[in-house]
Amino acid sequence: MNLKELINRSLAGEELSPEERSQLENFDPDAAGREMQELQQEYSALQERHTELQRSCRIEKIAAETGCTDPGYFDYLARKHDLDLEDSEAVLKFASDIARTSPGCFQARITPGAARTLPVNAPGESSENNHDRIGRIIDSLNSANAENL
Repeated sequence: MNLKELINRSLAGEELSPEERSQLENFDPDAAGREMQELQQEYSALQERHTELQRSCRIEKIAAETGCTDPGYFDYLARKHDLDLEDSEAVLKFASDIARTSPGCFQARITPGAARTLPVNAPGESSENNHDRIGRIIDSLNSANAENL
């Protein structure tokens, strides 16, 4: 039986059993209030932890999608800039900005093979179209080799 019913029966003048009397006599409303307050604090702490775990999962997912290798740093910057993690467009733009400013936090984006092919010149040919440093070195070597032959 609950306390409210026991109190109502007692106020109505009904006889209570010894167990019911003992239950009423040992009831401490202050202790119940403290227990309720402790439970509410524990519940709030659990809610906060749940929210943090959800955020952590979301950050891990974003890191995997964007190639970020340091989700903790990404989360730090996202908090600092008050980034809404549910706004996909803003998240992608933010990740792109971080990739430019902190490329070490992202996987290297390497394209296999040569980025561009350069024409190979025969010994003694000019390479006016080839303006990169290695191409000029190769041309110089080829020219020197052709002159010595």
